[in-house]
Amino acid sequence: MRLVAALALLAVAGCDAAGPRSDLARQGYVVSAFIVSGEAEVVLLRVEGPEEYPCANYPLLVESEVGAGGLEAEIVGVGEPPEVCLAAIGPALWVQELPADVDGYRVRLRLDGDRDTYVLTRDGDRVRIATLAASFSRAEEVE
Repeated sequence: MRLVAALALLAVAGCDAAGPRSDLARQGYVVSAFIVSGEAEVVLLRVEGPEEYPCANYPLLVESEVGAGGLEAEIVGVGEPPEVCLAAIGPALWVQELPADVDGYRVRLRLDGDRDTYVLTRDGDRVRIATLAASFSRAEEVE
């Protein structure tokens, strides 16, 4: 339910499902993390793809394994157009719930043989992302 609420925060308007808008392509994948409060606090990791689509809720397809000390994730593509469009134009997204205590939590992303690595730390009501290695993605902190 919290995940649905967090994704709904991204909603702004309607769209069509005509496919990617390569004229609006961005450089690289964007990795961010933020805290969602509710019955229990959770940390959500969000990865945005580099292409803009006419619908902001295209799924970014990721095979992942969450462990106590880290996350291993491989980006494998972009899913089919959504039946319901949450926002007009935006990137394909993948959101993963992480443990609330993320101090020292490692996030390892793989794409076509390349590996990017980040370390998350909790700073009050924010999550900070330190880049250890990045070739296809960049960290973006949520204020």
